[in-house]
Amino acid sequence: MRTPDLFRVDLRRATAAGAPGLTVTGDDLTARQAALQAASARLSAREAAGEVGFFRLDRTGWGLDRAVDQGRRLATHASTLLVLGIGGSALGARAVEAALGPGQNGRRLEVLDTVDPARVLPLLHSLDPSDAAIALISKSGGTLETTALWRVLQPWLAAGVGDGWRDRVVVVTDPARGALKEMADVEGLPVLPVPDDVGGRFSVLTAVGVLPAAFLGLDVDGLLAGAAAAAHSARTDALEDNPAFALAAVHDAWYAAGARVSVLCAYSCRLRVFGDWFAQLLGESLGKLRADGSSVGWTPFAAEGPVDQHSQLQLWQEGPRDKLVMLLSIEDGGPDVPLGVPAGAAGEPGGWLAGQSLGSLLEAERLGTLAALALGGRPVVQIKAARLDAATLGALIMTFQAAVAYAGDLLGVDPFDQPGVEGGKRFACGLLGRPGYDADGDAVRDFLES
Repeated sequence: MRTPDLFRVDLRRATAAGAPGLTVTGDDLTARQAALQAASARLSAREAAGEVGFFRLDRTGWGLDRAVDQGRRLATHASTLLVLGIGGSALGARAVEAALGPGQNGRRLEVLDTVDPARVLPLLHSLDPSDAAIALISKSGGTLETTALWRVLQPWLAAGVGDGWRDRVVVVTDPARGALKEMADVEGLPVLPVPDDVGGRFSVLTAVGVLPAAFLGLDVDGLLAGAAAAAHSARTDALEDNPAFALAAVHDAWYAAGARVSVLCAYSCRLRVFGDWFAQLLGESLGKLRADGSSVGWTPFAAEGPVDQHSQLQLWQEGPRDKLVMLLSIEDGGPDVPLGVPAGAAGEPGGWLAGQSLGSLLEAERLGTLAALALGGRPVVQIKAARLDAATLGALIMTFQAAVAYAGDLLGVDPFDQPGVEGGKRFACGLLGRPGYDADGDAVRDFLES
């Protein structure tokens, strides 16, 4: 299996004028090949040092077969899996379920990635705890929102099924330390690892995403096989053979030309949540301070065609020249729906659509958006997959992860940390009275009173 057999990245429309006096050409993209090769070498060195591990897909070390077994076991107890997690602990599972679902035999996934009572209470009222299971996911084991949700969901589950609640819970966290690991050991709950060298937003191909996929009965083997093929391609030297290089190169070239907004517009409703996953991956990885104190970063925008072309295309086409638009499409979208327009109905509303289908309309909308942007001198990248199956999704996930890692290297930032996020977490913990965070709470109160 090769990545180009699963999807292709087309950069032919990605060259145009950027900010005043700045233009991106094909030569600008190919000129970045040597820098990308160096970035790949640096990433390999960090991998060898145990700092970065998302490429490894270590089925044994990551406990992926155990994750599959646990997911299938939970499915014998329940038809609904509640995932308690936030950010990278939730978006990946949601993206996989949206792209490859629905689950087998009526199984479904509910992801609680908010502590908003307006979301939590209606969900609990709609579910029967005797038909529910829980995946408790936090790499650190101390995520505030996940801990709070567990304090709500554990009594709810225990009240519904008694002491048997322990058979319906799996913990995915640091395998050696953390509050969740300690709680799981005390309660005798199974624990699956989030590898030390895989950050949360890069963790969808670990137990974080594999456990929910296995619960739903999705093709985990295909997902990992596609990811492995993309990991191999992402290590090749030539830009034309490496989709991750291509995406990193076009982002770096357009950043130099003044672009700051990266739009991923999926012409498939099944990939809309993949766009949300991409938004966290890009925003949290590349929005950073450089060593010299300067700020860099892309603002990601997840869109769905044709829905968002009706609300955003005007901005993309005639607004500031600060956007790079990627159109993600599926050539074989599955069963189509013909339009019920009889021949000879040209005088009726929509009569000229005789012989068309909803699928052909979707494709015409995509091509119309492509032409409008390209003819308007706006850069467009086409990402076209032959079909949307588990292997394709795994390849897309791995390619975007690698592309963001390479793009961060070219920008001069570490794409694997998130110091800005940590500050907000500390302030929230201080306000809630967590021991050891008194100074953070005082800082927020002083700010609010000033």
